Amino acid sequence: MTMTVFDYVQYWGLTRPPFALAPCPDNLFFSKQHRECLLRLKFAIMASKGGALLISENAGDGKTTVLRRLCLDLTDEFDGRVRSAFVDHPTLTPLQMIQEMSRQLGVEKPYHSKMRALNQFHDQLLELHESGCKTVVIVDEGQMLAHRPDLLQELRILLNFCVSESFLLSFILSGQRPLEGVIRSMPEFWQRLPVRFFLGNLDFPDTRKLIQHRLRVAGLQDDGREIFTRAAYEQVYKASQGCPRVICSIADLALVVGRSLRVREIDAPEVLQAAADMEKKASDSFHYYHFLRSAADAERKEEASPTPVEPHPQGLSDERFNQIAG
Repeated sequence: MTMTVFDYVQYWGLTRPPFALAPCPDNLFFSKQHRECLLRLKFAIMASKGGALLISENAGDGKTTVLRRLCLDLTDEFDGRVRSAFVDHPTLTPLQMIQEMSRQLGVEKPYHSKMRALNQFHDQLLELHESGCKTVVIVDEGQMLAHRPDLLQELRILLNFCVSESFLLSFILSGQRPLEGVIRSMPEFWQRLPVRFFLGNLDFPDTRKLIQHRLRVAGLQDDGREIFTRAAYEQVYKASQGCPRVICSIADLALVVGRSLRVREIDAPEVLQAAADMEKKASDSFHYYHFLRSAADAERKEEASPTPVEPHPQGLSDERFNQIAG
């Protein structure tokens, strides 16, 4: 029997892959800081503060997932009376940026002249405001604009769109750490983003809770069973330094390693193997695709033998564990 890529999902009693990296709001684990981040962004919008700045310490800290969740929550909380534009590829010309925002906010045919497109965008914002709609414009991956002061100035000007002392839109600028220094050097923009939040890596308790949350969402029965041992959680935290995206990558690969070795739980050796394997090249001898191949070979041998092969209780031999740990 050949082992399929997602065979490990069924092996661990799950219904779907637990550690997908795509920013899915359903997968969002609300750590203390992610809850606070979402709360502050909602405050910026509901209190009409105009602008907000979201900075992540590292890539993979969950800012995009928080923003996606924010859009869903706003739709529910405002009963559909909210329109949002989400731009996650900001390396556009100023005209293209205005056109894309206009299109997402309901303008069918944005103008190709910058001035006409800007007036058209303003008119659309005014129409939405008069109809009782909240308008939110989100620009993600803002670190890509660190060397585009011209475009940053164009985005700043959007906060000039006001009526009766009220902003026509709430603007959220999100990016990684390089963006912060650039915005700080532009006081005219920094001051217009009064609500700010800085996402960092998770601590150990939240690293453990993230893994547990992902496993529950993926279908793990709530019967008290733990797939990962405490030592495994500690190794994941040590290897990932608390970065959510790296946590998920290591934990996912540890499940593949554990399935290939047919262990009953993920312990430190499986995590060490996964973390070490992520740093190796495809040509190296212990790449995880070799686990899939060796697992299929082992199952064929087991089917041909009346005596079942018992896995090592720790998943790896002591000699192999010492090689990895050392």
